[in-house]
Amino acid sequence: MIGQRESVSGAHFGFTDRWGGVSAAPYEELNLGGAVGDDPENVRANRELAARALGVNPARVVWMNQVHGADAVVVDEPWGDRPVPEVDAIVTARRGLALAVLTADCVPVLLADPVAGVVAAAHAGRPGLVAGVVPAAVRAMTGLGADPARIVARTGPAVCGRCYEVPEQMRADVAAVVPGGVRRDRLGHPGGRRRRGCARATRAAGRRRRRALARVHTGVGRSLLVPSRPHHRAARELCVAGPKDMTDRKEELAANLARVEERIAAACDAAGRGRDEVTLIVVTKTWPASDVRVLSGLGVRHVAENRDQDAAPKAAACTDLPLVWHFVGQLQTNKVRSVVGYADVVQSVDRARLVSALSKEAVRAGREVGCLVQVAFDAGADGRGERGGVAPSGVAELADLVAGAEGLRLDGLMTVAPLTGEYAGRQQAAFERLMDLSTDLRRTHPAANMVSAGMSADLEQAVAAGATHVRVGSAVLGVRPRLG
Repeated sequence: MIGQRESVSGAHFGFTDRWGGVSAAPYEELNLGGAVGDDPENVRANRELAARALGVNPARVVWMNQVHGADAVVVDEPWGDRPVPEVDAIVTARRGLALAVLTADCVPVLLADPVAGVVAAAHAGRPGLVAGVVPAAVRAMTGLGADPARIVARTGPAVCGRCYEVPEQMRADVAAVVPGGVRRDRLGHPGGRRRRGCARATRAAGRRRRRALARVHTGVGRSLLVPSRPHHRAARELCVAGPKDMTDRKEELAANLARVEERIAAACDAAGRGRDEVTLIVVTKTWPASDVRVLSGLGVRHVAENRDQDAAPKAAACTDLPLVWHFVGQLQTNKVRSVVGYADVVQSVDRARLVSALSKEAVRAGREVGCLVQVAFDAGADGRGERGGVAPSGVAELADLVAGAEGLRLDGLMTVAPLTGEYAGRQQAAFERLMDLSTDLRRTHPAANMVSAGMSADLEQAVAAGATHVRVGSAVLGVRPRLG
């Protein structure tokens, strides 16, 4: 995942490779580009995984809408809900903020004055290089107090000049502005030398350049750039400013966890229930195994995932921890064998075919898997909800099927607050209806007393309705950032 990283007096430079993410072909695996056709959820997950691997809070990463220009802007905070501007260089002096540049065959240029605490990230393709994006970044840095004599730079993987043929006139145009940016390719045709051109441009801007990471191309870069163009999107870079002031992840999670525990305790008190009547399940989807380890050390015993391709390797990396793993996402039958390998409870059982598949794989693995019937209060004519689940009228029949299936254990019911239908915007009413269904279910299956409902935004309503388990993600782990 992280092809190369380096720290220079308080500034961090990091370059990713294409492995360790969740994207499927043709974007496998660690695609970070949000505008290349990949599933946005995969991109979001990949960005979070890469940021965490570099020790960065994903919510503190600033991305660009790159357009091969020369505009550089100073940033103090992530864009949040604001539109991501069309720029090719970003600069900051804000400690703990991370700057990201996305590249395929263009050159990622990362700059830092560690003394002044000023960093920049620039996207330098041929048009941007000719237009002066690197000098523009340096000028913006000096405006924040950086000294060009102290600025150090790193360039990441980029297209090789020997393999990059360009028209003769284009070569001449580049040479007129950046002499070091041209060469002949391996067949003697006119070629581009983008990385060398960036080096010349940064020297011309009045600073020195170290080459420690310039040789990344011969290792990581070539494997990223040789495949067909969709695969080029795997080359992505991050630059972090001032890690000395970055929030320690353990402290961050401990503080968030304490706040959630206070909310649950207050909700239980308001409902006249004991705190021990409600179990917290931390939803760790898209977050790395390192966070799961931290949470385990903080006393968390139940964690949940919703995508097998993310969950399976994470669970495998945490087999030594005393955890109960819940699978809470819509489950395809072709993923059942993998999920049964690590999940103690599957909370999203919503059809007979899935019950059969779970039973078969549980028997094969010699395991007993707990199952919750997922109830969809927004179920359509086909009897299923937009986010999975079976209509209330189908709960009893499906529960009987689970209870009679070898290798499975009927534990109870689960729901997700619906976005449409009569219960839309009425979370507590939906949760109370779920409790009514649970009461009916326990008449024939007394041990199926688990009621999983409520997430970060509505856990209080779930506790008030009687939920025995709440599934909390962002309130503990943080808010996943918007794609840029």
